[in-house]
Amino acid sequence: MTYILGIETGYKPFPKIVHKNAHLFIDVRTVIDIGAGRGRFARYFLLGEYKCGKVANNNGRLYHVKAPVKFNIEEYIAIEPHRRFCKKLEEIGDPRLKVVCSRWEDARALFTGRKFDMVILWDVLMFLEIEPYQVLRELIGMARKYFLFSLHPVRNGILQQRQFKEILEWLDNHPELELIAKKYLNRVYRKNFLNF
Repeated sequence: MTYILGIETGYKPFPKIVHKNAHLFIDVRTVIDIGAGRGRFARYFLLGEYKCGKVANNNGRLYHVKAPVKFNIEEYIAIEPHRRFCKKLEEIGDPRLKVVCSRWEDARALFTGRKFDMVILWDVLMFLEIEPYQVLRELIGMARKYFLFSLHPVRNGILQQRQFKEILEWLDNHPELELIAKKYLNRVYRKNFLNF
């Protein structure tokens, strides 16, 4: 069953737990963002800001968040299967950004053996057609420094919501990860090298 949803509202705010921990990511040089959507994370880490169409606090202004630090990204790979969103990513126009317009299931072989300072899998695991723990083990193995992860309750996902708690507990207690921040289904992990 292969389908590409292409569902992402243009009104999504930037995740507060990532923004509040932005200072940790100053030394991040390489990023892979699986299911990059319209480029929320790419805009934040490459351009230092994220704007969306949502009106903040009913004051008539658009939601806008500026990064409190300057990131030193050298390479940002955005994996996104939906063509319309790939175009939005390409509109960012940053030479450090490489857009791979493909499902992760089809693109993952291109990145076998690669390591990235930061791996982002935000609101995407619910839609992947690979066994969830296999995906997570692969991506944790690809992360050098940080793993940004979130689940989102959806009706049309492959992963069932009843599995969310078990997956988060597995990640929160994973020997290779140190939990830095959590809020509801959102997580920021640092790669833990003390045990390896």
